[in-house]
Amino acid sequence: MYEILKGKNAALCWAESEKIVVPKVATAEFSYYRFREPEYSTPDLQKVAEELKTQSKDREVFAFFKHEERPESALNAVTVARFERDRREAVRDAREEGEEEEHGK
Repeated sequence: MYEILKGKNAALCWAESEKIVVPKVATAEFSYYRFREPEYSTPDLQKVAEELKTQSKDREVFAFFKHEERPESALNAVTVARFERDRREAVRDAREEGEEEEHGK
């Protein structure tokens, strides 16, 4: 099955829920995630952010949280995006501080 998907550049949906966990086999030039657990803790969301960051180094990533009538899924997506934003800002700040120290010598 994986070879058929690879031949069509079709991504295997990397889904997780209370009932299923799909093996994370890359079958396309992009990744497709479906996060469907009923709840995610802050450490869970940090882990999701880290995984998406890692995957996005090599390919485009599409990630979706379970969407229903409650706002938690949208809020989870915002939290993950903010983790990545904060990480990028910290890296940028550290780089700028290093450049300032280098020029100050």
